[in-house]
Amino acid sequence: MHPSLSDMERFKDQLVEGKVYALLDFAVRPRKNEYMACRNGLMIYMDGLTVVDEIDENTSSWIPLHSFEFVDFDDVPLRNGDKRFFTDVIGQIVSIEGVGEAWKWKFWRNIPFRNICLHDLRGRELNVALFGDLGRNFDAEKVFKQGRKAPIVAVFAGMLV
Repeated sequence: MHPSLSDMERFKDQLVEGKVYALLDFAVRPRKNEYMACRNGLMIYMDGLTVVDEIDENTSSWIPLHSFEFVDFDDVPLRNGDKRFFTDVIGQIVSIEGVGEAWKWKFWRNIPFRNICLHDLRGRELNVALFGDLGRNFDAEKVFKQGRKAPIVAVFAGMLV
């Protein structure tokens, strides 16, 4: 779904994740080539004429809130620098590093980050870096305590590699 820039504020306040809507006066166009959450070849384009009506809450119970396209750990490096699709991974957390900082030229400052090491069912390892508030606010202590009782499985979705 892609609203025009001028209509983004209106739709941002009107559309809530997990709710179901009926749309009128929208267009279906070929998808963009960057930052896609799924591999669909089309996208919904909304503008100032688009009408959005929320549908009864009871209908949302049979529509899944989340959908993932998990990427095999071996294929994650192949997506390095590829902005076409977001990357979803799942694995058991085996270690969590403290918060560090990395210089980002794009922002001309240091950005906080935290590395998390995952293992998949085959025992392969993948390091995931959470930047900014995601890394700083990740509750490592809670995960560490829970992980002493039982394995912690994490889903990291919508990531760029």
